[in-house]
Amino acid sequence: GRSHVRRWPYIDFKNRRLYPSSGYSLLFPEWGRLPPPHHGSGCGFYGPRAMSEEIVAIARFFPRPESYEEVLAALERVTIATHSEPGCLLVALHTGDDGDLMQIGKWESFEAWSAHGDAESVRTLDRDIEGLLARDREISWFLPRPVGDPAKSAV
Repeated sequence: GRSHVRRWPYIDFKNRRLYPSSGYSLLFPEWGRLPPPHHGSGCGFYGPRAMSEEIVAIARFFPRPESYEEVLAALERVTIATHSEPGCLLVALHTGDDGDLMQIGKWESFEAWSAHGDAESVRTLDRDIEGLLARDREISWFLPRPVGDPAKSAV
């Protein structure tokens, strides 16, 4: 199926596409390299700053009710494996009251997070959850924008 295009930029690892906030997709020729700046999107995320600054990535999974435990177990395995990957500062798994699962990660750079997409644990996850989701997962990334108390305003 088609990935759900959000208003903010996100990357679909399976199809290796970047979806900017304007809603259209750009294929990148080399995985892990951002496209040229997109003027007019209002997001200001593209360019050298996004490549070297810490980022937060959020992945949402929508398991079928009968597959919930299997998807949860697969995500627990990939979360544990991700903790030892280079550039991973934090990865945490969360469960929602609606049956959705969310993995939140903090990475040293876009490059480190991008390399995670090619990790064996992610390829294993893709195989393990194939056919178990009600719809495609959503993967989004964000640059920090701390305001107020620095200790309380950034993940």
